[in-house]
Amino acid sequence: GSLLERGVLVRVAEGLFFHREALEEAQRRLEEHIRREGKLESVKFKYLLDTTRKYAIPLLDHFDSLRVTVRVGEYAVYQGKLRQELESECAGADIIHWMVGLAQGGSQ
Repeated sequence: GSLLERGVLVRVAEGLFFHREALEEAQRRLEEHIRREGKLESVKFKYLLDTTRKYAIPLLDHFDSLRVTVRVGEYAVYQGKLRQELESECAGADIIHWMVGLAQGGSQ
């Protein structure tokens, strides 16, 4: 089978694929940072991975779609309790998107 069928490569966005191990490492770094800092400013994710915005933003979208994170304003945060805390702190803030709705093809 193909690298995709065998799970070696993972499709992150249209025409954008990552090796499974690189994706796991990116998720580990993201989770570690959020555990330590409580949140991650989206624009700083590229520095965490030492990559460009071209790859960092689709990766954040991918982690949102897996429900690892959700973005509130400019921040990526964990789903669950931390999400609820940030929602209350950011009441009235411009929420970029909830991946639950987007993953189901809904609107923002």
